[in-house]
Amino acid sequence: MALVGLREIRYSRPGIVASGFTIGAGPIRAMWPTPVTLGSSLCFVSGETIYDSGGNNLGTITGNDMVRWAVSRTQQVIVADGGAHLWNYPGIGGNVYARLPNNVMPPIQDVAFLAGRFVYVCQSSDRFYWSEVEDASNVKGLNFASAESSPDNVLGVAVLNDELVFFGQSSVEFWSPNTGAGPTDPAFTPIEGRGYQRGCASRDTIAYADNSLFWVGENRVVYRVGATPTRISSSSIEDKLRQCPNIAGCTAIVLTFEGHDFYILNIPGVGSYAYDISRIGTTAGAFGDSYERGEWCEWASYGQTNFRGQVAAVFQGVQYIGDSATNQIGAMQVGIYTDYGGAMTRQASAFIKVEEGSPRCDNIVLHGVMGVGNASGAGANPLVEMRYSDDGGRTFVRWRTARLGRMGGYRTRAYWQRLDQMRAPGRLIEIRCSDPVNVVFSHLELNSSRPAQ
Repeated sequence: MALVGLREIRYSRPGIVASGFTIGAGPIRAMWPTPVTLGSSLCFVSGETIYDSGGNNLGTITGNDMVRWAVSRTQQVIVADGGAHLWNYPGIGGNVYARLPNNVMPPIQDVAFLAGRFVYVCQSSDRFYWSEVEDASNVKGLNFASAESSPDNVLGVAVLNDELVFFGQSSVEFWSPNTGAGPTDPAFTPIEGRGYQRGCASRDTIAYADNSLFWVGENRVVYRVGATPTRISSSSIEDKLRQCPNIAGCTAIVLTFEGHDFYILNIPGVGSYAYDISRIGTTAGAFGDSYERGEWCEWASYGQTNFRGQVAAVFQGVQYIGDSATNQIGAMQVGIYTDYGGAMTRQASAFIKVEEGSPRCDNIVLHGVMGVGNASGAGANPLVEMRYSDDGGRTFVRWRTARLGRMGGYRTRAYWQRLDQMRAPGRLIEIRCSDPVNVVFSHLELNSSRPAQ
């Protein structure tokens, strides 16, 4: 008998339920919560229209690119298609978004808010502008500076620990507010010795989570801000990034549930991969080792290459998620094992190493949580499927089923018998379940003396 790990216990991600927000033409291009001073609402962009959680039309924003946003106590600015759009608190100039008159700045790439000022990054340039204090639309002709560490264009900007972080094509640099600035002095100055000779591949992979910033570097490695850029991607994730023909099209979102923050990286045409920031692993997994860093796993939506969520926000304690193709806004809910009522497949893999000979595989027993069937309907007698490959995953045998047990059947054993001989270099085993039940995979037992008990 031997125990074969599934690379630590695997739990199901929460499913997605309808939230009641289905509006506009879709897809959902942005989503953000507003502070109490701005009415405490959830705003989102569906297609080219801006809405709040009450369904009110707040204006239009052209384009089909992802929308960037920044919020102060009294103003909100969103950026897309090269333009910045401003919303003032009602009574200070309107109740809809209006495009900023751009008599000073070139087309805008990104926006951030720090020290009372909005900061605008220009497209195809190393230049950025800043507004006057608490006045997003007031940008004077001399309110600009240029990123200095490398002669590259700035793709995006973010705020971390009261510092501006500029992500260039080949560098990252940090600027701080110039607290002693006079009327003619720059509002922000570079922090000497604080920066990286490491660039950014896609603006839309820049995300804030766990008091840090994450992004995909120009070398197709995923990084986290630290004293130096800390690599968090595994070799397998980097291989997935190399497969992407349009690296600038990669996006990322952050989701939070059950005390875990997840950085979800969407790689167009390849797949979506979730990085559990809160869980430092100790083993080698399907997407590379997780020593001293969080763990990666693949997220997918049924019938689609990528996970369908492309924007996300937490509002009033609920984790909302916006659809990448439709006008649906869902909520991730623990204890739900479907996406909008559709199938959600949970899958894990393990590898049995064979160095020589042709050992027999008489049986395999799946260990995990059993007796998870629903009281009635779908999943009342849930099935789990197994298949294996003896040629490194090039070809597999057909899926074979076993049972996870009806409700309360905790002594159920999921097992498969008469699995032929194995050969070097080893056997790859895949396990999956698509029934809407709580799936927890622990490990596999090989050649058990009593597989049915």
